[in-house]
Amino acid sequence: SVSYLIVALPAASNLFRVRPDNPLAILGKRSLPVFIAGTLLAMAAQVLKLINPGGPAYDTLLIAAGIAMQFALALYLEWLAGLGTSRAKEAR
Repeated sequence: SVSYLIVALPAASNLFRVRPDNPLAILGKRSLPVFIAGTLLAMAAQVLKLINPGGPAYDTLLIAAGIAMQFALALYLEWLAGLGTSRAKEAR
């Protein structure tokens, strides 16, 4: 019900609106491939943790690298989608 109020009330809706080029908005637009990549990265990180348990710094590095790779994937997919629209405009 709170989400409906945020969408329905213009003042609240404008408060929570972000630009389309916001990294979190891009991550949301490409959520399925990013989710799949995150699942695969988590499985790879589990194997790495079995090989080398490390410590808190190692865990932090694995998590930060995984998040960075997910953002990179989302930005890459967004870039690819932009190439498709620019080629379609050139063909006209």
